[in-house]
Amino acid sequence: MKEAQTTATIRMKQVLAATPRCLLVHDGELADVRALLVSLAVPFVERVGAESADDRRHPWDLVIASARRILELQIASSPTPPAQIAILAHDARTLRSSLRRSGTTLMVRRPVHPAALRALVVHSLYRGPEKRRSARVDVGAPVRVKMGWRAQPAVLLDLSVSGCRLLTDRPIDPGSLFRLQMPARVAGGRPLSVEARVVECAPGGDQTPARCITTATFTFVSARLHAHLHAAVAAHAEGPARFDGATGIEPVGVAAAAEGCGAERRESDRHRLDRSVASLGDEAARVLMGRDLSRGGMRVNPNPMLVVGMKLSLAVHAETRDAPLILHAVVDRDDGERGLVLRFCDLSAELSRYLDYVIHALPLVIDDDDDEGCLVAELLEAG
Repeated sequence: MKEAQTTATIRMKQVLAATPRCLLVHDGELADVRALLVSLAVPFVERVGAESADDRRHPWDLVIASARRILELQIASSPTPPAQIAILAHDARTLRSSLRRSGTTLMVRRPVHPAALRALVVHSLYRGPEKRRSARVDVGAPVRVKMGWRAQPAVLLDLSVSGCRLLTDRPIDPGSLFRLQMPARVAGGRPLSVEARVVECAPGGDQTPARCITTATFTFVSARLHAHLHAAVAAHAEGPARFDGATGIEPVGVAAAAEGCGAERRESDRHRLDRSVASLGDEAARVLMGRDLSRGGMRVNPNPMLVVGMKLSLAVHAETRDAPLILHAVVDRDDGERGLVLRFCDLSAELSRYLDYVIHALPLVIDDDDDEGCLVAELLEAG
């Protein structure tokens, strides 16, 4: 018995030491939320009843609670307060006002579709760098760049699910399209070919004066391609690849060239990545929180994966539907910190009726600014 208690204590310490940290407080009515956190493999502490004194001092990333428990919550103030989600069994204006004063970030009114709740939780957990940009890992492996009928050797310096950086023998004009071809040993076990657009091409620096550092973003990333790209990123989470053969570009000086180009390195480049955290971070980047909703479109939070002119496919999960509703949109305008404006395309009569329902019904999600509804959508494709 003592050995079992010791093992349980060790496991609890491991959970508390892991990130992100989530606190779930309720009176038994949020069993579905508990199951969701377990399925996400998010380390969390559950309290049925009031939180403990230790809970009040702990630096949580996210707190999820019933309306009653979140109003009674006493969490220590910090420079970065946790996101707080209240799950409401009923809706009332006085309750909303009380929750706002308590510091609640989001209020979810039941019934809510499980997929929409998942997207909301993932979005709330990853409020920082993991959500605003995709995890990027060092690779340093030979690949090929194909433009038209010609393919040239290159070195893949680093990779994320949204783009990459390459070391090439010759410059590629910004805006140019090319196809990045990664062999199986680089792409997580299966060869991968993905279309990319050049964002910037700069000299490789003093270490490699005749070579160029090319920064590119991937175009039209389908859900299947996104999963393959994530597998390729995860394959290099423990560090860069090893060169084992001639490629036409010598591997010597790759790291120095990457530093010499003057590009700002992402913080995630310097650390080993936790694979589950990287996975949920990528998922969070694909969650769009839609505001100012109308038949014409909506405004979404800033997202580094989106640029003006992109065509998008979005999945919206409604409680009254088993299958997601698919919306097609184009990024019409970038308003900086205010977000991006999406314009809906080819709305059918069914989609129009559903949007009318969303607009005029009580809001699914309310934030701490006003009572305006917020549509939770998942980005399926962008190109």
